[in-house]
This record gives sequence, structure tokens and C-alpha cells, in this order.
Amino acid sequence: MRSYAVRDLVRNPRRTLATLAGVTLGVGLFSGVLFFIDGSGASMTRRAIAPVAIDVQRVLSSPLGRASASNSDWPPTARSTRVSGRAWS
Repeated sequence: MRSYAVRDLVRNPRRTLATLAGVTLGVGLFSGVLFFIDGSGASMTRRAIAPVAIDVQRVLSSPLGRASASNSDWPPTARSTRVSGRAWS
């Protein structure tokens, strides 16, 4: 049986090379797709479990360290509140 396979491979070298190239191309493309899917899945998982950045910020008109002894100005007022890049007064 082995001698039949070897004889068939040697008999038509162009067909043998074309078959080898086709199988190699198919395996390479299939592997590339699998690596792409694996990388995309890992990236999506990393982004999904990453901590969410807080977008809302508050700027105080007087810092807490400079508050007077009396509580007349407590709580400190906010000049503006930032929500996703916009300043709201």
C-alpha cells in the first residue's frame, strides 16, 4: 500500500505540489481565523472586566482645608459639575 502511495506522488509532481500548497493554505487560513477569534475574545473580556472610569467631577469653591471654624459655609458649594466633558452650572 505504501509503495502505491509513493508511486502516485512521484508520478505527477505538479499535482502533488498543488495539493500540498492547497492544504497548507487552508490550514494557514483556518489557523489565522482561530487566532483572530481568540485574540478578540481575550480583548473583549479584558475590556468587560476593566474598572469603569468615573466621569462626574465636582469642583469645590473652597477646599475642605480652608473651611472656617464656623459651619456657616458648610457644605461647600460647587461651581460646576462635569458630566462627560460638559460643564453644568
